[in-house]
Amino acid sequence: MGEAETASGLKKAVYWAFGTADARELPLLNPGDSASVALGINFLGEIVGEVELADGSRRGVLWQPDGSGHFGVTDLGIDGASANNDGTRIVGQSAGRSVVWDTRSLNMANSDPVTDGPGRAVAVNNGDLAAGVRGKPLSWPLRAESRRFPS
Repeated sequence: MGEAETASGLKKAVYWAFGTADARELPLLNPGDSASVALGINFLGEIVGEVELADGSRRGVLWQPDGSGHFGVTDLGIDGASANNDGTRIVGQSAGRSVVWDTRSLNMANSDPVTDGPGRAVAVNNGDLAAGVRGKPLSWPLRAESRRFPS
């Protein structure tokens, strides 16, 4: 998974099926959305990333395989999704802060799981341990931090 440039010059989220060299495009949220990127994938084939909406804002999304080689897309209500585990956790960023998404309840499990200030959660493992960066992007000092979530 990742992104590829289309013939029209737009960057779209794609995935590669095992054993093939052909990139397959993942769907956008709405007609008119302009770009997307896939950033994380779990063992179940669920992919997380971001879609750039027609107004230029970004939304974190979850693409889930439907069993027929196609994917459905869900708006997570956050600015960006960076990673997902094989359970119920998706991590990313919203309003400049690290967030975790609990897919069981479709509600934010915690508005700031990694830090008490600006940052972005970038990884989560199957033990519900998330890691991320604290600090404003491209500013120093940045601090790597981690936090475990209750199950």
